[in-house]
Amino acid sequence: MIASYAGMDNGKDGATHHANEDLAIVRAIPNVKILVPSNKKEMKEAIEIAIEYNGPVYIRVARDVVPDVEFDGEPEIGKSTIVRDNGNDFAIVYEGTAAGIAYKGFEALEQKGYKGKLINIFSIKPLDIDMINMISNNVKCILTIENHSIIGGLGGAISEILAQKKSHAPISFIGVNDVFTESGSATEVKEKYGDERKTKIVAAEGEINIEDLVKEEQTVITLTHFGYVKRMPIDTYKSQKRGGKGITGIATREEDLKLVNILDALMVTAGLPKKPDLYVVEDAQPNAFATGRNPEHAVICVTTGLLEKLDYYELEGVIAHEMSHIKNYDILLSAVVSVFVGLIVMLSDMFSRVLFWGGTKDRDSESKTNGVLMLLGLICLILSPIFGTLMQLALSRKREFLADSTAVEFTRNPDGLISALQKLENDPNELQSANSATANMYIINPFKKNGEKGKKKSSSLWSTHPSTEDRIEALRNIK
Repeated sequence: MIASYAGMDNGKDGATHHANEDLAIVRAIPNVKILVPSNKKEMKEAIEIAIEYNGPVYIRVARDVVPDVEFDGEPEIGKSTIVRDNGNDFAIVYEGTAAGIAYKGFEALEQKGYKGKLINIFSIKPLDIDMINMISNNVKCILTIENHSIIGGLGGAISEILAQKKSHAPISFIGVNDVFTESGSATEVKEKYGDERKTKIVAAEGEINIEDLVKEEQTVITLTHFGYVKRMPIDTYKSQKRGGKGITGIATREEDLKLVNILDALMVTAGLPKKPDLYVVEDAQPNAFATGRNPEHAVICVTTGLLEKLDYYELEGVIAHEMSHIKNYDILLSAVVSVFVGLIVMLSDMFSRVLFWGGTKDRDSESKTNGVLMLLGLICLILSPIFGTLMQLALSRKREFLADSTAVEFTRNPDGLISALQKLENDPNELQSANSATANMYIINPFKKNGEKGKKKSSSLWSTHPSTEDRIEALRNIK
């Protein structure tokens, strides 16, 4: 969808044609992508993205004449561009047609001796979380400029991310006040409803030191083997034992906002009663699994390799797959089947014992009958666990197909999961923490066999997972 009456950049068509609230409304729609081009290059790229993307895309433009500001960088969903970078005094973040005002404001601050960053937001949903985290940790203040209501737009979206951090740079909004507009030219409307006070940035007397807002506590900073810097209270560090080695389950909002935001978005689509706990395991192989007896008591665990090697949409597909297992009660079903297989083996063993000990009383008269029964008991003893195991493995493969298809229902993007499965299959690393008893829990078999790379692998009766080729083919047939 292309919205051509965005904000106040329109003609004299009345208040009904000034879409000052459209971003707030559209952002609430699950799985929608919102693109806000600021020049001809971004507009062309936005249309190409919309054509190729399998899902709803909202492109926000305007009918008024706006500056066609050119800058380096390729437009991409979920990414932003640093247009200017002279220092860390401030960061001006703008969208679409607000580019002209943002450039003027940036140049005015430069003339006053301030040095900062000018950032263009091409993708409102999803936002460039990495960029937002970077500037919030480095600059002294953030200013958003948008052709939209100050409620629910660019500033609101960025604030939703910053609210999940323990500390961040202060943020201010410049946008349309919470009012209905009137008919008139873009210039007339902007002059009437603009707030000149908000367009001026001056150094505050006795400016608040951000450090004063952070609660003092003893903390430990650790550097992991994979280069992650982790901050934690000293009590948490001591509880890990062995001088902090073997740090367990530290997946928090501060550590990986991308992962948490994906989970939050999928929670709405999946309709789970409670958000699963998140854990991160330090391992080079990209993989993930879910566990828990029901949706109210569930856990999703991912490896650091998964976070490092997958992009946003690939990671979204993997998390959706694991949430599907939770939604479909696959963990509970697997446990029930395991108990059932164990029961079959136990009954078969009891049957063989009864035949053996009960058949020795009258060897002369019933030796042939007892021999046949003992043979049958021996066959059952041997075959029953085999058939039980085959049934368990077949069920595991079927549930993997079901989880893949359910994941696509959640994301509406089979390409993300397909690409993720290809990366996981081709990764050469073996999962260090896996064993044969838990291999079926992972999204892909954690054990890599030498000499199989590049070869066509088909599912076997003894496989815990369908072949990756079969899973990808099934996903492509969903389109």
